[in-house]
Amino acid sequence: VCCSKGTLRDRRPKRNPDGSCASYSVQQGDYCAKIAASNGLKVSDIETFNKQTWGWSGCENLFPDSKLCVSAGTPPMPAPISNAVCGPQKPNTPKVTDTRRSALAELNGCPLNVCCNFWGQCGTTPLFCDITGDGTPGHVNPGTAGCISNCGQKIVNNGVGPKSYRNIAYFEAWNGDRPCLYMDVTDVDKSHYSHIHFSFLDLTETFGVSTANVQDQYDKLLDMDGINRVAAFGGWAASTQPSTYWIFREGVKPANREKLASNIAAFISLHGLEGVDIDWEYPGAQDMIGIPAADPLEGENYLEFLKLLRRKLPNKSISIAAPASYWYLRGFPIKKMAEQVGYIVYMTYDLHAQWDYGSSWTQEGCPTGDCLRSHVNATETYNALVMITKAGVESHKIQVGVSSYGRSFRQVEAGCIGPMCKYVGSDSAAEPGRCTNTRGYVSNAEMNEIMVKNSGARWFRDEESDSDILVYNDYEWVAYMNDENKLRRTNYYKSLNFGGVSDWAVDL
Repeated sequence: VCCSKGTLRDRRPKRNPDGSCASYSVQQGDYCAKIAASNGLKVSDIETFNKQTWGWSGCENLFPDSKLCVSAGTPPMPAPISNAVCGPQKPNTPKVTDTRRSALAELNGCPLNVCCNFWGQCGTTPLFCDITGDGTPGHVNPGTAGCISNCGQKIVNNGVGPKSYRNIAYFEAWNGDRPCLYMDVTDVDKSHYSHIHFSFLDLTETFGVSTANVQDQYDKLLDMDGINRVAAFGGWAASTQPSTYWIFREGVKPANREKLASNIAAFISLHGLEGVDIDWEYPGAQDMIGIPAADPLEGENYLEFLKLLRRKLPNKSISIAAPASYWYLRGFPIKKMAEQVGYIVYMTYDLHAQWDYGSSWTQEGCPTGDCLRSHVNATETYNALVMITKAGVESHKIQVGVSSYGRSFRQVEAGCIGPMCKYVGSDSAAEPGRCTNTRGYVSNAEMNEIMVKNSGARWFRDEESDSDILVYNDYEWVAYMNDENKLRRTNYYKSLNFGGVSDWAVDL
């Protein structure tokens, strides 16, 4: 109270000498009237001062620990969020002079240009990519994450189609080792496929090339004409098994890069093949079970190897395989790699399998990871195509993966068919195929046989995932693509100007 005549001292905070506003960190239990009163302000002043403040969603939605202006001036840098990996609230972000929402949103972008949400997390689903609030960066509706940068889920970089559409047949040259379901490489339909990716040739411990394990089929490949013959190196086993994972890791390093590239190039040239396909699936991966965490720089080493291989094979086809998972694709400098190769085989299959079990991140809406989900889910495939095109790869360089096998599970409850139905884990209890003899994996040929011989087998099409589903022996559940589905998807990818499709694998 006043004890004498005079004017009240102006207690209102003043802007800083650099033009920035006087800021205040919101405390638990604060509300605008309280903050205004303690600073000699009106609530309307708080509203006016913070129209450009990051995270400001009005007086009714104050976030504890957020910073707001209590004077005129440019907004403050927002407070860091301890686990943020993108956006202006990533810890240790240097202070910038332009603190408008639109400028702050561009700080600390996500790998591959995927969406960054308000809480500083990167992702590709609506949780990360949908814009909420009034549409301006840093403004979100209560209870939502809200995208702040690289928002949206639309395929981009697809204005130009390929000069010629590629239809790739992956051929498992070791299929003769199975007890049944054999196929000879000469049986690949040359009227339907433009390329054979002969899988897989081996790289030796000295970075040489070996055909010993597939010699019979390889000799037949050499005598073929009328189709592009591409030697494929790598694959899942070579990328992850303790005895072989290190070959690519060491081979692309500066000390060995010349030798590996020279040996592959000499082999392709000597045998007159049309191209080479490098299927190193997990460069830079930190979480492969049974092998050491990778060097985060492996992707850059891989890029330098591809540049060298391109110089040595200027007139041959060079391609790589790439995973359709953000977690693993972020290890690829994929835009720069696309500049060195003719096309990228994009593995838009195996989106779900037994390995989801127990993971809280692999299945949207199923935090236990043990729900029956299709490994060829069409919506997730579309999202993966959004991801790689937003990363800067032009659509005509992308071969979209289709599959000739299904991922199988043993259901917990017979007759359950919805997306929240559960499977048995953590190891697969699914019945192995008669010929492929692998739990959790059944070939299309084996499923066709089951539908003919098993009177209780039931097929249906799941509209939501655009997948074919086979249920048999009450508890066996398989998601896959039949030939009609593959054709429908192929035509759809053509309409989006993608380079073609690649089928793993035609001997299944």
